[in-house]
Amino acid sequence: MFDKEETQDDEDEVESSASDQDENAITIANNPSSVNINEFQSLNDEQLKDKDIQWIKNLIQTHGETKPKLSIFENVTCRILFKQYDNLMIVEDRNGY
Repeated sequence: MFDKEETQDDEDEVESSASDQDENAITIANNPSSVNINEFQSLNDEQLKDKDIQWIKNLIQTHGETKPKLSIFENVTCRILFKQYDNLMIVEDRNGY
């Protein structure tokens, strides 16, 4: 059996770790390094070139949170992106990218 005190210590460590990760994510988001900015710009450039990503992005911009009813897709990637519609969102970057 587990000691109640050990279990609580483990739970505290998990909560502390999650809190530290949240703080780190906020710090990175508010103070991106040039490496992060360059990486983001590269990812953004690649997304702009991808017609399937542009398709789903346009669909989200047009319909917002209301998932449209579609049953025919240009390719498998579009079908997979559409299945993830409710989990996707467009994030406008604060750094102008």
